[in-house]
Amino acid sequence: MTGGAERDLRAARALPPAELRQRTVDGRGVADIRLLQMEDGPGRGQRLLVVRNASGIGFEVAVDRGFDIASATWRGINIGWNSANGLPWPPNSIDAEDGVGFYRNFDGFIVTCGLDHIGGAKRSDASHFIHKHRKAVFNPLHGRISSQRARLSGYGVNWSASDPVIWAEGVVRQSSVFGENLLLRRRVEIDVFGNAIRLNDVVENQGFRPTPHAILYHVNFGYPFLDESTQLAGDLSRDVVAAFNGGHKRPTADFVDYFQETPVVCDCRRRPLN
Repeated sequence: MTGGAERDLRAARALPPAELRQRTVDGRGVADIRLLQMEDGPGRGQRLLVVRNASGIGFEVAVDRGFDIASATWRGINIGWNSANGLPWPPNSIDAEDGVGFYRNFDGFIVTCGLDHIGGAKRSDASHFIHKHRKAVFNPLHGRISSQRARLSGYGVNWSASDPVIWAEGVVRQSSVFGENLLLRRRVEIDVFGNAIRLNDVVENQGFRPTPHAILYHVNFGYPFLDESTQLAGDLSRDVVAAFNGGHKRPTADFVDYFQETPVVCDCRRRPLN
């Protein structure tokens, strides 16, 4: 963005709501959220909420895929990662292929894993459900929530807030007769003039038995945001940062799945606890 455009953005942010509306009567000159339906390709038929704000951030909420964030861009530059799967709808069976059917659906910037299991496929004890036919539970890779359809509670732009905000809310359920009954309430927000996407999640056990709960936010970055020039920084181990920044990052034909658990080094003096 040029210096002049940056000044225009600051000027728009400083305008009282009434004056801003004089310049863009419905607000679409600076921000928008729209409910669309895909009409072609593997994802045909599913709903997407398409969001953009005045700072140049754009993203899509996949309403029928766990209310996850399917794509993300900044000033037209891609940030998120997308696979060749094309966000398929309806999703392929996640229980297939010995529990790794997740890979047939895996696609998007943020993919929620859970709500009762994360990690590799496995069988778990189910005695807590107290049912004669359910002695064990099969947990597919990263759980089932990302392939569940949401009930859309609402969406819009709150122009009357002191800091105008774009918002969307949905409810996603993972349930089985004589099994878990877990409800995810998700609110996605971004300030009209902001630079951060916020996810507010509440998970509730609506069943009559105790049930395991697990959740993981699979955040996936893609090209060109993620490339050879990418550098790590922040509240991470210095050794991990140095190894990544000094490492070889070019794509290779023999690349394999790699997992590394890295603790976050938090200096709580910078963020006092209330």
